[in-house]
Amino acid sequence: MNEEEAADILGRWYRAGAVHRQKVVAIELFGIAYAADLDGLDLEAVTLSATGYRYPTTLRRGVTLSRYVKIERERLPHWAMPRP
Repeated sequence: MNEEEAADILGRWYRAGAVHRQKVVAIELFGIAYAADLDGLDLEAVTLSATGYRYPTTLRRGVTLSRYVKIERERLPHWAMPRP
């Protein structure tokens, strides 16, 4: 995954989360769900491109949480379900 692909997916999650007033949750869940894919990417560039704001710390928090948390797809909010 490159920065553009990550920003595209994060943007979908962010916009869906915004509808439910869960923008930060969406960024953190994305970080958890895609932690392995985000390794080595410029997280600030990803968040800036996806949201228009710099949220690298929030995204990094999700990546860090992925070491301790496993997301069960069926427990994700409906708006955060990854698309195939």
